[in-house]
Amino acid sequence: NDADGVPHTRVESESIDRTLTSRPALAAFAEWTSKIDRIEGWLARRREIAALYRDRIGDNMVTANAPKAVVDGSCFVNFPVLVPQDRRQEIARAMMLDGFDVGLSLYANAHKHPKYVNVAGESVNVDTMAASTIYLPTHFGVSPAYACAVAERLATALGR
Repeated sequence: NDADGVPHTRVESESIDRTLTSRPALAAFAEWTSKIDRIEGWLARRREIAALYRDRIGDNMVTANAPKAVVDGSCFVNFPVLVPQDRRQEIARAMMLDGFDVGLSLYANAHKHPKYVNVAGESVNVDTMAASTIYLPTHFGVSPAYACAVAERLATALGR
């Protein structure tokens, strides 16, 4: 939805780009090797940040009812939080204006894509979730203090 931010643009083709089936450059292997060595540390950091969010606003986490083992084993590329749908834009905008790194939906509902609108069924739950979710950062640049400040600011916006 364009009202949620920058519209999604996809470049589609019927052919497969030859670079997708070719061997990656040696430089790519070198980059991957250096990153692979850091995966465990990055994953631990994301989980640490997510745990701080869970301590303060965990009952608003999209998967708040997931079993503890599932949550503890998640990679938390981001931390999705449910907010009142009618206040989502207001809350996200206010947090961004206050200097906090939060985001809206990462992907549009695929069922709304022109290529799939003729597929039978409905995806109301996906629409509702996308329209009610704010994403909090968990990347390695997020310090524990910053994560606590983000969680506190969101809790305040939610009236806690």
